[in-house]
Amino acid sequence: SSGDDLAALSRGFMAAGARSVLATQWEASDGTFPKIMGFFLKAWQKQGQAKDRALMSALREFLETNDFPIWRHPHFWAPVVLLGDAE
Repeated sequence: SSGDDLAALSRGFMAAGARSVLATQWEASDGTFPKIMGFFLKAWQKQGQAKDRALMSALREFLETNDFPIWRHPHFWAPVVLLGDAE
């Protein structure tokens, strides 16, 4: 199943030395995922938030600023998860 694939891929990155992995649980939308990642990177790198807080901030900002109301449906933003170290 795709959940098993995600777990195996994430474990592979962790075994290779990654402290955390930001992944999607199902295929991410080309219209939404880049926006969420941009908000995440701004919160994490520029504002210095911990990764878990940065993801929460990114999702909140995405839901508040998106251009298309359909993108508020969880299908478009809920698959994004942080695995591993949240700091």
